[in-house]
Amino acid sequence: MSSYDSISRFNNGLAVVRRGERSGVIDTNFNLVVDLLYDYIARYEYGLMAVRQDDMWGYMNGEGTVMIDFQFDNIWATSGVHSGMYGYIFSEGFANVVVGGKWGFIDTSGIIVIPPMFDEARPFDGGVAAVRQDRLWGFINARGEMISDFQFDGTSFRIYDMIRVWNEEERATHYFNMTYGIIVRPDL
Repeated sequence: MSSYDSISRFNNGLAVVRRGERSGVIDTNFNLVVDLLYDYIARYEYGLMAVRQDDMWGYMNGEGTVMIDFQFDNIWATSGVHSGMYGYIFSEGFANVVVGGKWGFIDTSGIIVIPPMFDEARPFDGGVAAVRQDRLWGFINARGEMISDFQFDGTSFRIYDMIRVWNEEERATHYFNMTYGIIVRPDL
């Protein structure tokens, strides 16, 4: 058995291994199934792994076949305050990607379905995704249509069909109702 600097937990029968600056993948018998060729490999989920090579991101399957070419500057969440919170997976059939400094969404075949136009984008959850322009957040649906204006200073977790949002000027926390596209102010 080869020695590695690190071995991730097994997920769907595969684990990411690192030796030096290179990553690969082993199976549960500790056989190397993807050679140590990549800068970074995320965990295996939904039949795909996000992979970074030469500072570009793409996706490959569990056998190491590239399924979505290395064409993205970044993917959710490889940097910033939310790094690693959600991993690098597809959520509701979409993955967040960066092209030319702007965030958009691809489907599981790698087709850009919501063009990169946002300063930041969070994964879809309950049919909506939080997106940021300048310093304000709003929400889009799966067709990329705005279902709220860019009006929130921040957004966080979902509770049932509500997403916690806040407004610094009001110094208040509110909840955005995803079903009806309205803001619920608990203080009213």
